[in-house]
Amino acid sequence: LLRIRVQEVAGILPCEQRLVYGSQVLDDTRRLGEVAAGQDELLITLVRVLRPWALSGGSDGGLRLWDLDTGTCVRMLAQTTPVHCVAADWMTRIALSGHQDGALRLWDLDRGVCLRELREPQMSHFPSCVAMDWGSKVAVSGQSSRSSPTSLLLWDLATGRCISGLGAGDDGASNITCLEANWQRLCVLAGGGAFLHLFDMDAGQGVFKLQFRAPLQVLAVDWMLIGP
Repeated sequence: LLRIRVQEVAGILPCEQRLVYGSQVLDDTRRLGEVAAGQDELLITLVRVLRPWALSGGSDGGLRLWDLDTGTCVRMLAQTTPVHCVAADWMTRIALSGHQDGALRLWDLDRGVCLRELREPQMSHFPSCVAMDWGSKVAVSGQSSRSSPTSLLLWDLATGRCISGLGAGDDGASNITCLEANWQRLCVLAGGGAFLHLFDMDAGQGVFKLQFRAPLQVLAVDWMLIGP
């Protein structure tokens, strides 16, 4: 019961809680009455042991938080419309998800609640990929739409406001399928029209564009070799 109460108050899952009394780590079989042994006051220290998590979303609209040590789903967030992309800051347990209805939703994973919904009229289609930096409260999303002049949106997560939008051009590269971000200055994104664009988000302009023979679907970047 104490672990459940701690979860209700602090949002810490029971599997991450370690209750310490003196030099003893209390297991689930110990009763508080036994530990107190007639004392008027009982000082128990709560230690949080972080576990490896994963976050998934799918066509059913559900966001699921997984414990990778046990392979079990420990939390089901509120179901909305189908989920197309997710990004998470695991130190703060904050996540951002992109949905079929065109919204980005900011989540508190500990409490399982939606903190904010982000929408923008320039978002003519659903967000297909997203990256976030919770430390600077900034996110960038790409949308999968060949008809939209704006394919990349930069967000202020503190206010939910869209800071700026960028277009990948009229060459069929506006159908964004994947992106990675360097939060010092650069954002790189791939277009389904077989184009790879590097954008300077501070300047609001493209740096270069590469063309390939086939549409791009996935992307990984080694930022160590790219200057700030």
